[in-house]
Amino acid sequence: MLAWAGAARAAARLEVSGTVQSTADGIEVRVDLRNRGDGPANDISLEGELLGARDHGRLEAPLSAGQAHAVWLEFPNQAPRPGVHPVFLALDYSEGSGSSAARMNQRAFLLIAFGSNVPPAVRLTVPEVAVDSYAELRVELSSLDGAAHDVELRLETPRALRCLRERVRVQVPASGRASASFTLVRGQAIRGSTQGILVAAQTLDGEMQSTSVVAGVVEVLETPGLLARWRAPLVALALILLGVSVGVEIVRRRPTPRATP
Repeated sequence: MLAWAGAARAAARLEVSGTVQSTADGIEVRVDLRNRGDGPANDISLEGELLGARDHGRLEAPLSAGQAHAVWLEFPNQAPRPGVHPVFLALDYSEGSGSSAARMNQRAFLLIAFGSNVPPAVRLTVPEVAVDSYAELRVELSSLDGAAHDVELRLETPRALRCLRERVRVQVPASGRASASFTLVRGQAIRGSTQGILVAAQTLDGEMQSTSVVAGVVEVLETPGLLARWRAPLVALALILLGVSVGVEIVRRRPTPRATP
């Protein structure tokens, strides 16, 4: 299973799939990268996270439009809770060449079954959100199997976006909906760009772990909001008014000279 999240307007777009195998030394994950964009991706680096462990891979040769290549990641041998676990991926690559090259970052994931391929127990609803400097992302959760679940909700963003809190624990009822909010910060995201995010829900209850992952879209507003545009003038005006008020207070408190008879 796979999905991707990144700068949706990029000329290069990397699609991710993969396989996993256990060895005597650990867990090997083969990440297959295919460029579904209309331009080459250069100097590709890949970071993967599985069960808290991380590994890095690199593809120095350009990946032209339509081409595919595999990168191997290795993780230590662990005995995780049976069920489905995510491998979170961060892809960094360059578009263009020379001084005009732009460094891009894209999020992706793979799902790996340990012992049993457990179906998702929770449905995620992730709305599209627009961010100026800050924005609230409100995620809704509902049970898919008619049982209540204790869930860890995790948000993965490109490096250009930031999140004040990346993990939230949520109690999902057997019927009805639960919700959780994340605060997004624009960071270095280019105005007018479209950024991809991933929201993952991992069950903490029961003998088997299930995982649900949904890709979402964040639109970075083209121009700053009204408050952001007027922040500097308003601060300057406030300082001027403060200075005037202090001056008036000094004059008011100055003793009045007495008349000489």
